[in-house]
Amino acid sequence: RAYRRGVSSLKKLNKSNTAEDQVKALLVTLYTNLSTVTFKTSKFRVSADVASQAIAIESCNVKALYRRAVANRKLGDLEGSRNDLRAALAVDSNSSICKKELVSVKKELESVKENQKKALAKAFGNSGSFLYNDREALAKRKEEEEQRKKKEAQELAKKRKQEWEDES
Repeated sequence: RAYRRGVSSLKKLNKSNTAEDQVKALLVTLYTNLSTVTFKTSKFRVSADVASQAIAIESCNVKALYRRAVANRKLGDLEGSRNDLRAALAVDSNSSICKKELVSVKKELESVKENQKKALAKAFGNSGSFLYNDREALAKRKEEEEQRKKKEAQELAKKRKQEWEDES
């Protein structure tokens, strides 16, 4: 609550992002801390939005970029998370926490892409795919139907032959 009250009070002083540097710095600090608090309470969307407000004031704030990246990762936006971490590392290439998080995000992205590849291979592959199973089942049913008709025709011919022999 205190962070929200502080942000509300300072927002009025920073209309159109034209306030003094001290006010902007304090506002960015409040936003990043509020982002941390909301993240820890599992309000990831709010955390990302608050971090975005801090980035709107100071676009090269590493802490705000990191906070938004972590929140976006929890929300499932891995691409956005990776982009924010890259931007943070462009500003501060020595940030070890951003580097670690970027490695984790990249691994998760690779895992997601690998799972998508497997799913597509299963969907479009020739053996055991669910798209081609219907065709195989249809072909099997057609073949069984043809065999049944052929058997009926043979039985009918056999019956006619028997009737013809009985008449003679």
